[in-house]
Order: sequence, then C-alpha cells, then structure tokens
Amino acid sequence: MTSTKVLDYFASLVADDDAIPLTETALAIAQDAYPDLDLQAELAALDVLALRLKRRIAEGTAAIQRLRLLNHFFYRDLGFGPNANDYYDPDNSYLNVVLKQRRGIPISLAVLYMEL
Repeated sequence: MTSTKVLDYFASLVADDDAIPLTETALAIAQDAYPDLDLQAELAALDVLALRLKRRIAEGTAAIQRLRLLNHFFYRDLGFGPNANDYYDPDNSYLNVVLKQRRGIPISLAVLYMEL
C-alpha cells in the first residue's frame, strides 16, 4: 500500500472521534512502516486470541476473576511483556510486530490487552 493510501485510510479511521477503532488504527500506523501488512489477517489473529480467552471465562464470572484470567492469559500463556532489552526499538510500537514477538512498549501492549 502506498504512503498516500495508508494516510487516507488512517484519516478515514480517525474521522469520527466518537468511534475510533483503536486496534485497526494502530495497525494502520504500522502499515506505514510495513506496506505489505495484511490488516485483516492481523485483526483475525487478534479475534482468535480473544475467542481463546472467551472460552476460558464462564458466564457470570466476577469482574475481578475475569481480570485475573485476562492477566494470566495475556502475560503467562501468551507471553506478552515489555521489551526490556531494546525498549526504544521502533518495532515496539508496531502492533503487528508486538503481536508476533510478544514484546512491546506499554502503550502497544495496552492496545492489545484492551482488544482482548
């Protein structure tokens, strides 16, 4: 995707302040550095992770227990965490790379965490 198309796509995502699709917008930013990035494949991968988590949480589970299950799933089972070895690497900000490497900066990790 060309830079102009990436910027146009990004602009369309953020045009309505009340309904910004955060994860898709973050992936659109990554598309600037990774022009061949398949946004739909990345979103589908996140959907698979969310479904895996949903299967672990019984209906009626208390909020604090849901949070514990999310924490365990995100940090232990999936292995997400900070990139302490190379914190300032730009790839720590690109959701596609963070999803693959399971390492990132707090803001990129938070976007994924919120998506789940």
